[in-house]
Amino acid sequence: AAAADSVADAPVSSPAFTFLLTADMGVGAVYPGQEGSAMDNDPNHAHPGFPAGIGNGADNVVRGILADPLADADEFLLVNGDISYARGWPWIWELFFDLVQPLATRMPLMVGVGNHEVDSHENPFVETSGGDSGGECGVAAAKRFPAHLASPTKMWYAFTHGSVHVVQLSTEHPVAEQVAFFKADMAALDRDRVPWLIVSMHRPIFISESVASAELQRILVSTWHPLFVESGVDFVYTGHAHYYERLCAVDVPDMANTTDLRCSGAAAGGAAAGGAAARDRPVYIVDGSAGAEPDMSSPDSPLTEYKEFAKWGYSRMFVNGSRSLELRHYAAKIAPDGKSVELPFVVTDSVRLEGVQNVVV
Repeated sequence: AAAADSVADAPVSSPAFTFLLTADMGVGAVYPGQEGSAMDNDPNHAHPGFPAGIGNGADNVVRGILADPLADADEFLLVNGDISYARGWPWIWELFFDLVQPLATRMPLMVGVGNHEVDSHENPFVETSGGDSGGECGVAAAKRFPAHLASPTKMWYAFTHGSVHVVQLSTEHPVAEQVAFFKADMAALDRDRVPWLIVSMHRPIFISESVASAELQRILVSTWHPLFVESGVDFVYTGHAHYYERLCAVDVPDMANTTDLRCSGAAAGGAAAGGAAARDRPVYIVDGSAGAEPDMSSPDSPLTEYKEFAKWGYSRMFVNGSRSLELRHYAAKIAPDGKSVELPFVVTDSVRLEGVQNVVV
């Protein structure tokens, strides 16, 4: 049985398959005067070390995927929020679809929403009531992806593909209805048949820098982390920050103090010992590197296992039936002119889960 907000399960070509994950994409280059408020898409942004500016990121990421020899076998592409950065300028959406057409015509495009699709002063989720959507308030995204996004006020769903179940949540909407959906979805999920569980949501629950208000971060941590641990979530894939980071298996000893964070002893010891100890927390990934203006730094954090900056990229999940689940991150070196990259992108980080018990980094 499927939860009420689940989309139809997809057929899978074989027990072993791959799919792509991205976030914070945009459209890359736009002509001067046509960028509207989508400034993260503007071709040239000054950054230290790049005197000519940095731009055209999404163009380079799509080029990188198309140049990837494994892309022909990828079975779907997940874009986890901040999709086009249109922010109320409809032609930016058309440029986005033109950009991703070579990908969307060869694999399904699954999307989640972020602040640049939903956030507005009309948002009922007060903690995210900014102006980041340029007044779109989720309407533009819901109209363009009606198979996944039921309405501007209901933009979460789940689907199963082979041995993987994906739950796409929204960090831009109130949590109560989503919690009820998540619990019902977990109750209906047969982990013997579908052993792997991935959650995708735009804003990070954990990250080495502050990218949300203290109250919003408290809500995200206290609402979702205990449920993810209880439900045996394998990966939590987030974006929002425009770089790549993999965190340790995070432990929150006291939910009344969601700023007291540490690496889970069992999981951390297992990683240090080559994965010998049982994994007891999800692997948290931050990956907002798919094209928007890249971040150049963030503070050090004891939660960080690996991170990198100023590199556009994408991630790929390797599913080997019930035997293993591996995430690899691919990144490109930006050339000195800030407008080109070296192809194909190269693997800069990976983490593999064996069965449903152990983690190997």
